[in-house]
Amino acid sequence: MIDHRLFIVTADAPTGSLLEKAVLSQAHRSKVIEPGLITAIASGDDACRRADVLIVSTHAMNRSSEIGLCRQLRDMTDAFIMLIAGPRTEAERIAAFDGGIADFVQLPIAHAELLARLNGHLRRLEDRTHDTPTVSSGDLSLDTANHRLQIDGEGVPVTHKEFLLLHTLMRASGQLVDRDTIFREVWGPNWYGDENVLAVYIRRLRKNLGESPGHPYIENVRGVGYRLIAEAV
Repeated sequence: MIDHRLFIVTADAPTGSLLEKAVLSQAHRSKVIEPGLITAIASGDDACRRADVLIVSTHAMNRSSEIGLCRQLRDMTDAFIMLIAGPRTEAERIAAFDGGIADFVQLPIAHAELLARLNGHLRRLEDRTHDTPTVSSGDLSLDTANHRLQIDGEGVPVTHKEFLLLHTLMRASGQLVDRDTIFREVWGPNWYGDENVLAVYIRRLRKNLGESPGHPYIENVRGVGYRLIAEAV
């Protein structure tokens, strides 16, 4: 079994203690840290930067601080980020997903559901450890270990979600990937929100890839899903 690294980010000590007990009950190692210590800890703690899962509880924070924290965490790590917070509007949930979270759990916490989601994500993480370190398709090359994209050998910056989206399409080796599969792979199995967000990310990805009518990368099969035109090798 893979030894997963889990960190619980919360300014509320009782919440941190409850979450840690729930995580430990599943034989996962964990550590509770306060949001204000994120930068200091990450700058000197390689284990924090290389965490597999970050469970973030923000019920004591305002909305802008919550999104700012999620973005800060996403900039520091490629970990799966699970946000635990009170009721949010659809727009607020989308903003949190855009900020870098992979899953949203609404308060009050149902520990059984929390652990089921956590274990589901850890299983997918174990599956991905068997992925090929470098995936290529035409002039595209993805370094999955370091989350880097190259086009014709030149580095191209992409966001975390854009990287996951492109990786999902490239792993399909030119086959059509339906929308449900993309949402599950990129946003997690519990995504709920405006499905138009996928079209937004496809447009962003196409722009970053430098797609043009004479050099398309992604085909849209309307109402079904997307296909990478160049076949993966």
